[in-house]
Amino acid sequence: MTQHKRFTILYLFPLAFDIIVSVSLFAGRHSLAEQGLSAVKVGSILTMYGVGYVLANVLMARIIKPDKARMQMVLASVITAAILVLISQIRELFFIQVTFILLPIAVSFFFNAFQNFMLTFDSGAGKPLTRTVAYYTGAWSIGYALGPIVASFVKENMGWPSAYIAASIVAGAIGIVAMLFKPESDKTVSSEKIAPIALNHESKSLAPAAWIGVVTGWTALNVIFTYWPLQAEAFKLNVQTKGAVEFTFAMAQSLASFALAGVSSSYYFNRKIPWIGLLGVISLIMFALVNTPLLFIAAAAIFGIYTAHILNSMVFHSMIDKSKAVKRIAINEVCVGSCFLMAAPIAGAMRHLLPAVNLSYFGVAFFVLSGITLQSLVMSRLKKG
Repeated sequence: MTQHKRFTILYLFPLAFDIIVSVSLFAGRHSLAEQGLSAVKVGSILTMYGVGYVLANVLMARIIKPDKARMQMVLASVITAAILVLISQIRELFFIQVTFILLPIAVSFFFNAFQNFMLTFDSGAGKPLTRTVAYYTGAWSIGYALGPIVASFVKENMGWPSAYIAASIVAGAIGIVAMLFKPESDKTVSSEKIAPIALNHESKSLAPAAWIGVVTGWTALNVIFTYWPLQAEAFKLNVQTKGAVEFTFAMAQSLASFALAGVSSSYYFNRKIPWIGLLGVISLIMFALVNTPLLFIAAAAIFGIYTAHILNSMVFHSMIDKSKAVKRIAINEVCVGSCFLMAAPIAGAMRHLLPAVNLSYFGVAFFVLSGITLQSLVMSRLKKG
């Protein structure tokens, strides 16, 4: 097998596993919204997922073993498949919430093991870090984009429980491929022996500013994902339209990430980077004002371009200093998990203060504007040293 084919298969792992994540979160939220439950209860799916994800990333550093990473990927896939089958059989909200705490633990187990397994492919050494970051973000974003489409199709033909079963089948398939897909050498290379992928850079990392950017934008995205099922129900939109809007979010994020593969490292040090967040503000205002499927899709695309920038920036700045990369990457994951935790309370607070879902989007737009202002100030301070 050629190296090109091997790297193609390698990036299919995060793509396929994020289909599982996206299907699960989509089915969990929209199935509750169809029952007429409140924004807080619909958003609890994201909150519970965040609890499990944050807890998992505290533990994974002790669990993951680089020389056993491939088999840990297999084990994580099996556990994920089992949890998804369990969710498909549950109808009570409390037990659904419990399983959505367990699921991200298995997901975290897989992705932490995967990143260690990826280290065995040392032929990538010397590639620009901007390209590596873009390919990884682009790959999992495609998977996240496909999830709502898969879930919508399965729901329309067989119901929400079958969406979880379909996701469990994908998890099982990933486990089988991981078992068969061995590195060129049977010996796993330790991370200390692998050449860095363009990790060195003369400029100082701006990771704290990038974390603020992600906490702002990814929290806002999850607030949208809390409101969107309720908004779609209010407009009597069909499940295909619901899925198309969430597909567009992630696909725009993926395409924008791949477009960023060609930028130079200096791009992520530009003082104007935080103000790309104005795209997020524009998108949120559109969600507040529009009422047709095409305009909702356009708003989703604009927000996806914004999130591509904040995610790529976070990963880039966490890796440019190799000596601090492990710690910073762990902080990345905690930031992402924290966004799931914060989304439901923020969504609930906005709905309590403002009388309608569309008006709540204006509150979230102000939250994003405040966040990008803070990010800009912190970035300027860090650049001054």
